[in-house]
Amino acid sequence: MLERLERQKKLTANQWRIILTTNLGDMLDFFDFFLIGYVLAFILKEWHITYGQSAIILISAGLGAVPGAFFWGWMGDRIGRRTVFMLTALNSRLPPASCTSRRTKTG
Repeated sequence: MLERLERQKKLTANQWRIILTTNLGDMLDFFDFFLIGYVLAFILKEWHITYGQSAIILISAGLGAVPGAFFWGWMGDRIGRRTVFMLTALNSRLPPASCTSRRTKTG
């Protein structure tokens, strides 16, 4: 199998789709970390968050990704990667979506 891939001169359309999908997934995954840091910089004063508390928020986001990666990798071996890919997409989008239905003081 590896010999066949090494002899291949060009990438197939399916290989390009895999590369693009993987890059998009990585970009969205790292965007979450960027967004946490970016938003945190703006809410520090208003929410009276200390630098120590903001460090705990940032490090917990990074450290939480490690067991999550192991868990979803294990699940991919158990139930299939396509199913796990859809479940992780839901897992990362349902909590923010649930925040949109939250009641505020004004309405």
